[in-house]
Amino acid sequence: MTRGHRRPSGNRAAAIAIFEDGWNRGEFEGLRRVFAPTFTFHVHGIAREMTVGELERIVATWRQGFPDLCFVLHEVIAEDAVVAIRSTLTGTHLGPWRGTTPSGNAIAVDHVFFLRFDDDVLVEVWEVLDSAALERQVGTAAGTG
Repeated sequence: MTRGHRRPSGNRAAAIAIFEDGWNRGEFEGLRRVFAPTFTFHVHGIAREMTVGELERIVATWRQGFPDLCFVLHEVIAEDAVVAIRSTLTGTHLGPWRGTTPSGNAIAVDHVFFLRFDDDVLVEVWEVLDSAALERQVGTAAGTG
């Protein structure tokens, strides 16, 4: 164990809760202690400073477009301060999302996340997803619909 970091099992449990409680149920109240006041979120080559409140709004937007949104966690591996997650985002496009009208299409999009913890809190997230598959499945990709 590295000084200043949570035990891997603690980081692993916190990471799972972020997905099961935060993303899958939209419930962040019990998770506030897990997040640093601001954390860095990396996606599509862009790093952005974010608060848990901003993440809650992002999740709410996703859940409006995909009310049955669910991250299925296939593998969760923790080592020292980092937790790696291989997951699939599933849901049905039943509400407005990113300027699109509901398509009724089901989605299943592969994701990989790396979450870094320091002093018992999440300080950094990297997300890798198959954006082209998401656009194709929703029906917003060039040449669809």
